[in-house]
Amino acid sequence: MAAGFQHRLCTGFPELLERGRPITLNPQKLLVTGEYDPAQTVLYYEYSLDYKGYHKYKVIHETVRNMRVRFGSDIRESVIEQISFHMYLAPDGSHVFVCTTEAICEELLRRARSTFSSFMFNSRELDLKRMNEEVPQQISGGWFKDLKIADVSVAALYGAEVSHSDDWERFSQVGTITVLMMDYQKDAASYKVSVNKKGAIVLFNKLSEEVQVELLENIRELSR
Repeated sequence: MAAGFQHRLCTGFPELLERGRPITLNPQKLLVTGEYDPAQTVLYYEYSLDYKGYHKYKVIHETVRNMRVRFGSDIRESVIEQISFHMYLAPDGSHVFVCTTEAICEELLRRARSTFSSFMFNSRELDLKRMNEEVPQQISGGWFKDLKIADVSVAALYGAEVSHSDDWERFSQVGTITVLMMDYQKDAASYKVSVNKKGAIVLFNKLSEEVQVELLENIRELSR
């Protein structure tokens, strides 16, 4: 089953390493069916991984979901949805991998910023051009945008050794790579991976969390 992660740079995240103690972030007032309702986020430290000591947190996060529902005789167009996911914080606090969507990740980090005055975060675009140059033999496809070609602004290319093709070279010169598909090779194993320039990384293989985080870190290093 595919697992999607968001990569973000950060500083000043407090060491919340007391297992089982909930850390409640400042609530965010969200508009729900015409009324403002406070939505909360709670973090739980679970444990530190063997791989480089990454800290694993469980996140219980509330957000608005637009859907038509009925409560008794009341019809509502939106509700507060409670979702759970995990995040992995680097032991030096320099970056985090959050197993959720881009929108939920941004919501979570903004609430953390409002709670901890020392905490800062920002997006870091992954350098797909550099990744393409570092491991061209592992590239299995990609999306390009802003192509300066008559009647073509977006295009996708897939196939064996696609990064060595004439079209790939031409699109790279007249456009921007926004997504790379990879058959990432490590320790004689191959992993299906999708990476976009905004920091989203999707792992398509079913993996242990130790291997997941190691792959995420390796891909992060490739793009630096």
